[in-house]
Amino acid sequence: MTGTETLANLKKEFTNFSIPTVVLTANNVVEKREEYLDSGFIDCLGKPIEKTKLHNILVKYLNLTDDNHDTKEPEKENIEESSNMMDLTGKKILIVDDNMINLKVAENFVKLYNPIIDTVTSGKECLMRIKKEKYDLILLDDMMPQLSGIETMRLIKKNKSIDTPVIVLTANDIDGAKDNYLAAGFDDYLSKPIDKQKLKDILIKYIVNRSSKNNNIEIKDYHTTKFLQENGIFVKDGLEYLKTMDNYDKAVRDFLSNISAKVVALSQYKMSHNVADYASLVHDLRKECRNLGINKLVDMTFNHELKSKDGNVKFIDEHFDELLKEISNTVSILKKYSK
Repeated sequence: MTGTETLANLKKEFTNFSIPTVVLTANNVVEKREEYLDSGFIDCLGKPIEKTKLHNILVKYLNLTDDNHDTKEPEKENIEESSNMMDLTGKKILIVDDNMINLKVAENFVKLYNPIIDTVTSGKECLMRIKKEKYDLILLDDMMPQLSGIETMRLIKKNKSIDTPVIVLTANDIDGAKDNYLAAGFDDYLSKPIDKQKLKDILIKYIVNRSSKNNNIEIKDYHTTKFLQENGIFVKDGLEYLKTMDNYDKAVRDFLSNISAKVVALSQYKMSHNVADYASLVHDLRKECRNLGINKLVDMTFNHELKSKDGNVKFIDEHFDELLKEISNTVSILKKYSK
């Protein structure tokens, strides 16, 4: 029984069923959100779970105050600071972990950078695999039966023909753990749950910087204001309203989470010639775009708002596809930025 079927049966079995039910899914939440909401879920939470999104859902649907959440406004960030997205196409990474869930989580983080990824569940399998394949990096869990990560690493290091960096992947983050692992022979240390920035730093250090052919690794400045400006999105305009980059990034995530449902609603209003609701929705969309510095969409939605208020159905019909195309283009840019 799927989650959707389970929810339908709950509502059928209990006439007054009113427990807020949030779908927990690895599907693309942006694309599937409307479908899940139509089937009765009150909200969507993507996997792997993001702590902040889970927190917001708990606060929202359990009617909690946010007293325990750190709401202190962060110091204003340097909006030009780069957090580059790498393209590690062609590079090979081996992930070793006896826990399938941990293995999948690690794989999902690493695959953001497009390398070839192999996974195994034991030290023995790791040793067999490196005899057949050459890897650019090995992420190795320590707490495994039969052969621990430390034992496996030492057997790898004994083979002088293998110079692959071996990074310990461990939930052991007590004081001194990192020093102990480095002293044991690991090249570096990555704690669980995985921190995306720390993982990226390791990939840069041990693959990008170590490569003798750096020119075949393209660094794409996706998570920068420069990237957005080159694609017609002007962050500085948005910051006049949102003030900090933290607020800006949150607004981007909210925009991506809700845009699919808004496009569906706009399409419905257009088809039914419901110009009143169409005008209201494009007005809201215009404000969102203004806050994000998406100036081209600000102009387009403003025209649609004016024409719909005048009851100009012909204009909406003739220019709707153009609006959708620009929204789609904007979503594509913001998705790259927000990865």
